[in-house]
Amino acid sequence: MQADSVASKGSVTNRSAGCGLDLDRLAAARKKLDAMGLSQKAWAEQNGFGENYGLVRQVLAGNQRCLTGISHNIAVKLGLKDGEVSNV
Repeated sequence: MQADSVASKGSVTNRSAGCGLDLDRLAAARKKLDAMGLSQKAWAEQNGFGENYGLVRQVLAGNQRCLTGISHNIAVKLGLKDGEVSNV
């Protein structure tokens, strides 16, 4: 999958990672954690994903599709995608 979708005029219209998440949202989420002074592990623990810390890292790296389950919940809580947190 191509990292950028380019319109006919050559402008970037949608920047997404291979997982389908928007690259700008991924960067903003990482920047927000930095601004809050939180490591990815600390954020995971504070948001109930301590046991899935590795998955949080994968989501923030853009390596997960985040369609269902825990990865979906992580993406929603990080503001990477719209939706509701489900009870998994």
